[in-house]
Amino acid sequence: MTISGWHESPQDERDFPLSALPIEATEKPEYASLQKYVKEVLNQKDAPVCVAASICAAFQSVYGIKFSMRWLYWQAKKIDGLPPNTDGTTFRAALQVVTKQGLCPEEFCPTFPNWKDTTSTPKMEVEAAKYKLKSYARLTVGTLEEIEKSISQGYFVLLGAIVDSVEWMNDEYLIKPEGAFLGGHAILGFEYDEAMKYLTYEDFVKILNSWGTDRGRNGYYYMAEAYAKATQADLAGFKFLREAWAIEFFEKLTPELRGDDVLLIGIDPGHGGSLKVGGDPGAIGKFSKEKDITLAVSLHLDKALKRNGFATVMTRTTDKTVSLEERTNLLNSKGVDLVVSVHVNSSTSPDPDYVSTFIYAKGGEAEKCAELVQKELVAVTGWEDGGVRTGNLHMVRETKAPAILTEAGFISNPAQEEWLNENPKKIAEAICKGVCSYYGKNYKEEAKVDECSVWAREARDWAKAEGITDGTDPKGNVTREQVWVMLYRMKEGK
Repeated sequence: MTISGWHESPQDERDFPLSALPIEATEKPEYASLQKYVKEVLNQKDAPVCVAASICAAFQSVYGIKFSMRWLYWQAKKIDGLPPNTDGTTFRAALQVVTKQGLCPEEFCPTFPNWKDTTSTPKMEVEAAKYKLKSYARLTVGTLEEIEKSISQGYFVLLGAIVDSVEWMNDEYLIKPEGAFLGGHAILGFEYDEAMKYLTYEDFVKILNSWGTDRGRNGYYYMAEAYAKATQADLAGFKFLREAWAIEFFEKLTPELRGDDVLLIGIDPGHGGSLKVGGDPGAIGKFSKEKDITLAVSLHLDKALKRNGFATVMTRTTDKTVSLEERTNLLNSKGVDLVVSVHVNSSTSPDPDYVSTFIYAKGGEAEKCAELVQKELVAVTGWEDGGVRTGNLHMVRETKAPAILTEAGFISNPAQEEWLNENPKKIAEAICKGVCSYYGKNYKEEAKVDECSVWAREARDWAKAEGITDGTDPKGNVTREQVWVMLYRMKEGK
């Protein structure tokens, strides 16, 4: 991992301020998030390309395809004005590139394994010109105010910070810089929550890093207002958060907001991580692991709840080790209204085949919710009703909000293991139905989306003209039968 990729852009009076971007005259909400656009956590490996990585992550979020960190890095190096043989580059140089030249897709200029290759071909430049940034503005740092205002207006925010050897290496919470200075680093801000609390700190911006999913919380960090204000006592004017830029795409992005009437649901995919690094696979069936089933269900549940008007927070979004204490600390710090911990059961016998839902104690709100979720799980699976049960389990005991823990069948039952692996979405939708019933909301089924993404429209129109497809359901899953037919039509010229 290299921490020498970001250099602060010199101050320039020609830089646009935030007020130069389209800003709606509304009061900044307590919470805003562009998480729904974020596609993945990038990994810059040992290349000093964090500036390019943060911009590529934003472009991928908007256009839905991967972009070349290598191409952007070397184009920026041509104009950044840094001394020769200096690793890293500046935001200003990279932003000038993506505004004027565009950004080359990864398909035409793979970043790895040859990130040091400075080549830019005419084909790369033609493809880059299809994906440009509209505008950008330099923000005032020292607080989170303009960063949060930008996110609330639908702008991703590029951040340049000094990395320390304690906060960044050991935790997902960036609160107070400690230890040695390791270098300058670029990250991407996309969410904030003024009500979020951790220890004695509050008001956090959620950032996307480019070190893969093994650092922070699955690659994400939470930067506190206190970190943004942090200075070095013996260095006059020194700040740890040193630079920020709001970036505007041609497509208007709409952040998710959480008003007083929006409920926040905590989703906890049970278990996770590799045994080699202290992880927990959960129960193990003949061909699958509990940790993978619970994650699949939880990712579908996240989408279903959002579709039904809830806000969500997940304790993990990838196969990563997260301790029980870390899970409940996160959910408690976010002030969730309800916790759903997703599990599947196991037995030494292949015979048990029931569904059950656990709570900590009878008589509270958790029991009311559990009864409704249990009813939906039994209905969708057709399996025996194991009822709502009590258990001294960490996830239902240590959360401040009402909490339920679903045990959706047995991975030790061969038939149920197969069904669970084939139908995680059905389990998720059943849980969502139960949660909707608990809150008195009408459940909304998933609607088919016929709107084609901007970046795919040219290809869709060509495919329609060639008779390969009728162009409907562009985001739907493709079956093998459909692939066969499309290839056959191409072959026959039909």
